[in-house]
Amino acid sequence: MRNYVFINEDGTVHNILNLVGPEAIAANDDLKDLLHFDYTDWAEEDKPAPSWTYNRETEQWNKILPFTAPIPTTHLVEITEPAADELAGGNE
Repeated sequence: MRNYVFINEDGTVHNILNLVGPEAIAANDDLKDLLHFDYTDWAEEDKPAPSWTYNRETEQWNKILPFTAPIPTTHLVEITEPAADELAGGNE
């Protein structure tokens, strides 16, 4: 099995698939006309991600990191006293 990334005309990742080989691409009407790369033997940091784009002119990947939002570190409601542990008979 080989790992392939398929690229849309605009450089976005169309799909990342694990296929038997190039004959599986040629037999698939949805994939055969797309630019694709066999990345099976690439270094781990170079393996494509769905958020990346490919520039056909420079033949370079734009390694876009997925969107992450910071997690709030403050409580929505301030805790003023310990909660009772009902299952263990309470904290009293």
